[in-house]
Amino acid sequence: MTRVVTKSVQRLPLVATALAALVTPALALDGQGTIAQTSTTVFPIRITAAGSYVVTTNIVPASTTVDAIDVNANNVSINLNGFSIIGRGSGSGVGINGASHASISVTNGTVTSMGSRGVLLGNNALVKGVNAISNGSDGIAAGNNSEVDNCGASSNAGAGIVCGNDCLIQDNAADANSVDGMYTGTGGTVIRNAASDNTFYGIHSGINAGLGKNVLGNNGLGCFDFGTSMGDNVCKGSRF
Repeated sequence: MTRVVTKSVQRLPLVATALAALVTPALALDGQGTIAQTSTTVFPIRITAAGSYVVTTNIVPASTTVDAIDVNANNVSINLNGFSIIGRGSGSGVGINGASHASISVTNGTVTSMGSRGVLLGNNALVKGVNAISNGSDGIAAGNNSEVDNCGASSNAGAGIVCGNDCLIQDNAADANSVDGMYTGTGGTVIRNAASDNTFYGIHSGINAGLGKNVLGNNGLGCFDFGTSMGDNVCKGSRF
């Protein structure tokens, strides 16, 4: 079963931009406002203070070795606003990198073709309504006590969705990823997801993670690994 969330995502053609020769400092944002790529943008775009930020253009990093957006503060909200972060298909860049900070939310858009992870966040994160497609590592990764909700993760070179301990993973689709469809640690809840055609497990979870109402099929190593069934899961047509 393949389901990619596309309701609010605007895909525009990838247009190469002549950014490599710029010598201006990387854009730093310190409160709230808009994030837009212009002819003077140097990557990574840095968010340095708590606040709410709205993306108003597609973001195309200048090279394969830089992140698109680095978050260097706690309590940051990024609304992709239907736009896309579009990598160059190789390298080490991350789409949105907030791994060292907490309470970051990323919503409503697409991250595709980054050389490393699409979205990489720390603890207490929220990722909602995001499509992570064809990235060079995990599509979406978040730390402990995070929520991943209504996202699509497909054709990533790592797992589709990764979350730490005590996470809520709900209403997502993970298809054709090179590792697990979804991976989470101990505790937490994984509910109403679909995962198919992943190389390893559909859902790989730690001990005591509750699994319910998930629909899984055609995953290389099986539907589940560990976890506790809460009922109404479907594995290749069998309900448990």
